[in-house]
Amino acid sequence: DERKSFFADLVAGWRELVARTWLWVVILWATTILFAVVAPFQTLGPIVAKESLGGAPAWGMIAAAFGLGMVAGGITALRFKPSRPMLVCSIAFFLAVPGPALLALRAPTLAIAAAQAAAGVAIGFFIAVWQTTLQQHVPKESISRVSAWDWLGSFALVALGFVLAGPVSDQIGISTTLWISTAWCALSTAIVVAVPSIRKLRRLDEP
Repeated sequence: DERKSFFADLVAGWRELVARTWLWVVILWATTILFAVVAPFQTLGPIVAKESLGGAPAWGMIAAAFGLGMVAGGITALRFKPSRPMLVCSIAFFLAVPGPALLALRAPTLAIAAAQAAAGVAIGFFIAVWQTTLQQHVPKESISRVSAWDWLGSFALVALGFVLAGPVSDQIGISTTLWISTAWCALSTAIVVAVPSIRKLRRLDEP
């Protein structure tokens, strides 16, 4: 293939990205989820565990449950191949809503761990189906460029989320911060589910 400049590759990937509404919508959604939901949960969760749940063993159980859920979600993706992949994945993501809510309530460790296991299933399934969908719907000569934008966009604000979670919770409280995360997780997921291109995107069965 003809060699192109780094800037030309970025521009080519960006054109492929913006040409597909479902693609940039999901990446933008992931950016906000990592910033407003994942970063606060990961930052404030250990504090809640230390103050109310019994410390490190409780947080370890919650983290392990999420990891096991992700493995289960990936295995599920091997068998369950929905005809409307992004719609099913987006609906499944509602399973991620209870985790921060239960943490805000300082619910028992087992309840939070169960909620995080369910969230892990949804996210593990989402990641596997998302990668398959990219391979099916993005031209092979552009997949690396689009994937680069995917990773850059998804993680663009996560570091800022980690930085702000502590100071924000100091000002408005840990529970309030986690309730905001919960609300955004539910609201943003509902918005994505309502996007027509998300609902209409079909799985391609040919190799």
